[in-house]
Amino acid sequence: MIGGETRAEVENALRRLVERGARLLSPVAQLGSRWTATCTYPPEFNSPDDTTITLKLSELRAANARRRLADRYGCTVTKLGFTQIVTAPTGDALSAFVGQMLQLGAAVQRSPEEVEDHWEVVLDTSGMQPTERRRQTDS
Repeated sequence: MIGGETRAEVENALRRLVERGARLLSPVAQLGSRWTATCTYPPEFNSPDDTTITLKLSELRAANARRRLADRYGCTVTKLGFTQIVTAPTGDALSAFVGQMLQLGAAVQRSPEEVEDHWEVVLDTSGMQPTERRRQTDS
């Protein structure tokens, strides 16, 4: 279980673990005043204090491409394996981004909802062909 005082803190920790091979068991959710999520241990888990990550060049390129696509719509995308948590400043921006992703084969895992001052949706990109995932991030 991962816990923190902010959603971003938990999402960042969860993202790092998923990048190392952990499987998401439950998405980030608020539990009282704290934020939590659960995942399996990564296959090569050394210790709770091990926070070093090795990035591949292809992962850096994909991250930059996702950032460009998200910037086009004013969205923030947090990728957890094939799950993407998309945050947008408006419902229209979120709808535009989700529409493009649905055309590429993504599926809505959790319906769009307004959360405080932004909109969020959770997408499953496992149905996208690998070339579509690359094209989506390269646009």
